[in-house]
Amino acid sequence: MAQRLAPASSAPAAAGRDGYVRLSLPQLARVSLAPICAAADDQILSELWDLGIGALRAGYCEWIDAHGAAPATLGWSWFVDVERIWRIVPDSLTSNLMIISAKGYDVGPANTRQCLLNWLTKFDWRGLLVPLIHD
Repeated sequence: MAQRLAPASSAPAAAGRDGYVRLSLPQLARVSLAPICAAADDQILSELWDLGIGALRAGYCEWIDAHGAAPATLGWSWFVDVERIWRIVPDSLTSNLMIISAKGYDVGPANTRQCLLNWLTKFDWRGLLVPLIHD
């Protein structure tokens, strides 16, 4: 049986003993990310080519929302495909966030990752990254 670790409320989330910042989906919707760092990375580009992924550029980025009781952080590797579309490298998303259900239960790492990826489709990370990446 799943253990209830945090109440599902609108109160600011604090980091748990395990380091996760637990947020409900409504709380996630209010997260406001700012870039910490971003850079092009030839090693990531080479690894993508080795995997058969046609990439023109690649790199990494780290983001933070420091407005809560504990900072929420996300990071991922990105690439620009042959159609010049910026994409997140599969399985590269890392975060200290754990999404919780309406009853306050952790939804688990895989479901949290999927929620975050879905949320990122609505976030203009590409537009914010472009000015930060220098050749």
